Amino acid sequence: MLVSFLIEALHRSRRRAEANYERYRIVADNTHAWEFWLDPDGRSVYQSPSCLRITGHTAEEFENDPDLLSRLVHPDDLGVFLSHSHGVLGQKIPGELLFRIKRLDGEIRWIEHFCQPVFDSAGKHLGSRGSNNDVTDRRRLQEAMVQTEKLMSVGRLAAGMAHEINNPLAGILQGVQVIKRRLSQNHAANGDPAGEHGCTPHAIHAYLERRQIPEFLDNIQRSGERASHIVAELLEFNHTDESDFKPANLNDILDKTIDLASRDFDLDQKCSSMDAQISQDFDPNLPMVRCNAAEIQQVVLNLLKNASQALARNDCLAESPVIRLRTRFEGGRVCLDVEDNGPGMEPEVMKHVFDPFFTTQAPGAGTGLGLSVSYYIVTAHHHGRLSVASKPGSGTRFTVELPV
Repeated sequence: MLVSFLIEALHRSRRRAEANYERYRIVADNTHAWEFWLDPDGRSVYQSPSCLRITGHTAEEFENDPDLLSRLVHPDDLGVFLSHSHGVLGQKIPGELLFRIKRLDGEIRWIEHFCQPVFDSAGKHLGSRGSNNDVTDRRRLQEAMVQTEKLMSVGRLAAGMAHEINNPLAGILQGVQVIKRRLSQNHAANGDPAGEHGCTPHAIHAYLERRQIPEFLDNIQRSGERASHIVAELLEFNHTDESDFKPANLNDILDKTIDLASRDFDLDQKCSSMDAQISQDFDPNLPMVRCNAAEIQQVVLNLLKNASQALARNDCLAESPVIRLRTRFEGGRVCLDVEDNGPGMEPEVMKHVFDPFFTTQAPGAGTGLGLSVSYYIVTAHHHGRLSVASKPGSGTRFTVELPV
């Protein structure tokens, strides 16, 4: 009698456990998160269908290959991930971790991982359960907010800096012009003062040429004009006028910008040496966007110039260099892709590409403000998005998204 009672109790307990597991499986199968269950040794017992959406691998692959997740983890995060996993299994305490994985298609995604031990009523360790959430979009939004805050801080400083720099800069440029005029042998007013001291303007000019003084003055003037250009770009952070925002067709803006870019000396010089082509794939049915056309032109010019500089780099292996411009309507936004088949960017470079004054160009070849100004124009002035996707050796794609 007692034996029968114990057997029946054991069957009831097993049926409850199976029912609880089935309820958990049904809930987990229909949740957005990637739910999982591991046995006490860390082997996979259950993986919810969301693992396919997040990683590109099926639940069966995870259950048949205990080390699959470890192989998907980004190499930079693998040490922390393995230490965390061993700690949770060994100490049997809950744990959270944020790490990156490489999907089956090669895309890098951020995963928010949570795992907690499971015990029966007697305190026996039954394994672990938890969830993996894809938080890539949230991470990108956080990074965009940080970037915008950083650029807004620069913008608040820009106006004051411009006034402080412009005054001495104007004095330097004006002084150089006056010196050049008063040393010129062709200026009639210079003859009498030179004669009073027993020399001629021609003799003074010959001496200055011998000592390369005009060349030094030209360098000072060029440096001053370059500083003035940098100040002008800084002022773009604070410049916005709502009266300049009007409905416009992005395709029309692009046509005018490409025509303008073809006459831009620097861009033309970069592209023509590589015989780069500009490919256009415009959606003829784009809705209108409310924008400042001049600012959007500036953004596109900056992106075109960035692409042409990438194609002109020594490590660019493209046999037929191409800059592709593509427009489309997606997710309630008008989108523009500016893509090149250049050398691409390393992850560390891509992380800082929108930072003010960050540049990979040689000293004196770039201000490092073009992309940061473009980012500020798109995000702060137009409430849109500007993102970049790139891999070393596989080109670079910048995407501008503007609300309709």
